Amino acid sequence: MLRPQRSSSLFRQRWATEAGGEAPVYTFVSITPSDGTELGGDTVTIVISGFDANDTNEIRFNCDAVGVGGDIATFTVTNATTLSVTTPYSTQGPVVCNVVVETSTLQRAVGIAVFTFTSSGPP
Repeated sequence: MLRPQRSSSLFRQRWATEAGGEAPVYTFVSITPSDGTELGGDTVTIVISGFDANDTNEIRFNCDAVGVGGDIATFTVTNATTLSVTTPYSTQGPVVCNVVVETSTLQRAVGIAVFTFTSSGPP
């Protein structure tokens, strides 16, 4: 069962285990800068807490109304809580997105509406 919670500027995603117990809270702390062009290729820094960034398997910029999937970004681990991320091309055009950081064991930290893809200018 998915139960999102917000706490001031921290965005928390809480996952219940199959046995009904509570899993630890994985927190998306920040993304800097919080915007970039829809063409992608911008470098942003993501800070997370609650799990080791070295176990990060995938980062997605989810910009659709359904809230699943998303454009996958490339990244490198800076330290245990910080990731350097290259934004993907936005298949949705200029739009505000959720950012999902996922580990190899499917643990997630989600930033809700924390990144904006801006227009790249005239074609």
